[in-house]
Amino acid sequence: MFEYRLAGSADAEIFEVLKRSEGEFGEKRRERYAALIAKAMEDVAKDPEQALVDWKRFSRLDIGIYRISHSRTHVEDPPGRVRNPKHAVVFSIAHDGVIDFIGILHERMLHVRALRKIVRSYQDDL
Repeated sequence: MFEYRLAGSADAEIFEVLKRSEGEFGEKRRERYAALIAKAMEDVAKDPEQALVDWKRFSRLDIGIYRISHSRTHVEDPPGRVRNPKHAVVFSIAHDGVIDFIGILHERMLHVRALRKIVRSYQDDL
């Protein structure tokens, strides 16, 4: 398993997603979504080169996009399964070999614009 960390504004973005989830669906669903996001990051850390990762190139940086729905059957009870997750975690493999989770995308976002913003924020922090 690779080491991983939250980089840049990813922590704040994930916090906002979970806050929104709790506001719309309640605390238990927020807990399930948080567990799913954490499991998705663990699954990426096990094998960042797996076939389920969609790779993009932005600003000379290879960016991996992994839909958290791929991990939903791997989350143990409790907290339980998320039926229809709508997000993907965005990551890059840093020069030190650690996986940097640099953002989270909702499936309805304009991916190119959102990815550019995530990559810029990450590069500013380097």
